[in-house]
Amino acid sequence: MKYLLQFMMLASGFVIIFVPREVIGRIWYFMFFPLLALCGFLYVRLMFQVGDKEVTKVLNSKPVFSFPCGRASSVDRQIAEKGRLAVNDDKIYFITKRNGKLVIAFEEKIKDLDGFSVGTFKDEQTGFFFHKGKEEFGFSCRQVDKVRDRLVQALGWEDEVPFHGDVSVGDDAATAPVFGDDDIDN
Repeated sequence: MKYLLQFMMLASGFVIIFVPREVIGRIWYFMFFPLLALCGFLYVRLMFQVGDKEVTKVLNSKPVFSFPCGRASSVDRQIAEKGRLAVNDDKIYFITKRNGKLVIAFEEKIKDLDGFSVGTFKDEQTGFFFHKGKEEFGFSCRQVDKVRDRLVQALGWEDEVPFHGDVSVGDDAATAPVFGDDDIDN
């Protein structure tokens, strides 16, 4: 299927670019634009997006909660890959597609996590940062406000949320002079 979609995108692009409208007719010529868009959409869906049914298939059980997100590299806080974060009874999983195949890219026991915080990544996307000792695992999410409460509930942290907050200081603010009460002239 992957190769068929690639061929159809290549053929549609070839027709759009190199074949004049007058040769195949205007209607047929303009039909190649939606065909190219549809093939592109199906290709991205097939190769990169992970759905709920696919998560259930990989985990062999239905997760308590899952949502689409991106996983950030711990080194530079940039989104490295897209996938789906799934919470099971005792573990958190990040499932992604690599070369069209489902892979569990991240797996961590919930009891080993110290907590989480909400923050921003280098590309200004918001998301969650799970903390385990000095390690930090980042996952971007477009709907942080909607997902946060359901994530806390799925993790079993309803009574006491180990929330670390978010304190991030930019480069300009980090090098700015500090003024205290002693520096103000009365």
